[in-house]
Amino acid sequence: MGSKYREMNKKISAFCAYYNNAHSNRPSEASDETVFAIAMSKYHTKEGSSFTYVGAWEIFKNCPKWSPVPNEVARAKRSKTFESIEHSARDSDVRCYININDEPEFDDEVMEIPELKHPIGRDKAKKEAAAKKKEALTKNESLGEMKVDKLISKFTEFNEIQAARLKLKEKEMKEAADHEDFKLMISHVIWSKSVILFVPTVANKKKKQIIIEKEETSSRRRKRRHCLNRDHEGAHDRLKADYFAENPVYTDEMFRRRFQMSHHLFLHIANDLANYDPFFTLRWDATCKRGFTTLQKCTSAIRQLAYDTSRDMWDEYLKMSKQNFTREFVSFCKGMVKLYSTKYLRRPTKNHIIKFYQAHESKHAFPGMLGSIDCMHWPWRNCPNAWRGQFTRGDHGYPTLILEAVASNDLWVWHAFFGVRGSSNEINVLGQSDVFNDIINSTGPDSRFSISRVEYKHRYYLADGIYPT
Repeated sequence: MGSKYREMNKKISAFCAYYNNAHSNRPSEASDETVFAIAMSKYHTKEGSSFTYVGAWEIFKNCPKWSPVPNEVARAKRSKTFESIEHSARDSDVRCYININDEPEFDDEVMEIPELKHPIGRDKAKKEAAAKKKEALTKNESLGEMKVDKLISKFTEFNEIQAARLKLKEKEMKEAADHEDFKLMISHVIWSKSVILFVPTVANKKKKQIIIEKEETSSRRRKRRHCLNRDHEGAHDRLKADYFAENPVYTDEMFRRRFQMSHHLFLHIANDLANYDPFFTLRWDATCKRGFTTLQKCTSAIRQLAYDTSRDMWDEYLKMSKQNFTREFVSFCKGMVKLYSTKYLRRPTKNHIIKFYQAHESKHAFPGMLGSIDCMHWPWRNCPNAWRGQFTRGDHGYPTLILEAVASNDLWVWHAFFGVRGSSNEINVLGQSDVFNDIINSTGPDSRFSISRVEYKHRYYLADGIYPT
């Protein structure tokens, strides 16, 4: 395609040269067809072939590059005489006599022929475009700097206005405080009609005459909280009849499913809390209004932990507001930590390790096993949207928090590590937990055991296939 275009451009340029030559030297009576025939004849004579791109030439002939330029000097040979100039066109009998002394009769109608400009080249056009672009960028930068300066000036004016408003507000507050102090000074004097008082002022300590008119003051009533008449005693009787009577309405299996513990364990925790803190006993307030019993307080906290419900979920059943529920829930958690942390939230001792070794070896045939370790995912319903990606794993599809725990054969939990993001796996959780810190720091008890007369220094846990051995 490129070679064909170059060939066509070469032939059209050559034909245009012949045509322009014929057009410049055309006789006066010659038409455009005659000029075209002359150009075709010259092209055939010089090039040795006929010109075949007539259609393309018809399109390009009016372009500035190939358009013919008139040449009056070449068209007419002039001979100068003493008083006149005689112009004789070649191959023509027509004579034109011009008197050089004559003045033009119509000077106003003389029209200037515009000079045809050759189109600029490619390199020059690129340079001009680059210069225009650079000029526009410079202009935009200057406009941007002007806008920034204008914005900074407006921001400074805004800060000054805000400072003036703040000073005015402080002045008004000071005046209002002075006015209140003044009103307190004269509040003990109330007259039914207008009276004249002479009150010493603080500023100048002079007596000024002040006219005070009696105004009807409307006393503002305090907005009191609407107190509901909840039947605390009836709620306790209903709770006791449902679960804690000699013949309760609901069975022990229902109690275990709803409270996530046995009936005996619940009563044991409730009695320990009542003996530890008087807050969990039945008390009356300053208005001789009955409070909540130990069963009601422990039930509200444990049911919240078991079902993860809102604070006022049990208002209809236990007749307990969300403020009371929050206070009792926090007290319950603090009491559990104080009572059972030293016994249940600790590492196993050497005696416990020996007991575990014997139990697992006799029951499961795993000598030296301390317990089983595994992770579980807890759903996080109120996870922020910005964190859902790092707390969501593909096999679950919702945000979770991971709990790593170690339990023995009697379901005693010796280790719990909670709070790792749900997108992690068991290996990532194991790398962050402190389950082996006592072994690394050499602070744990001696846990040696032997299998087939081979002694091992450290204990091991039973785990699934993802954990490293």
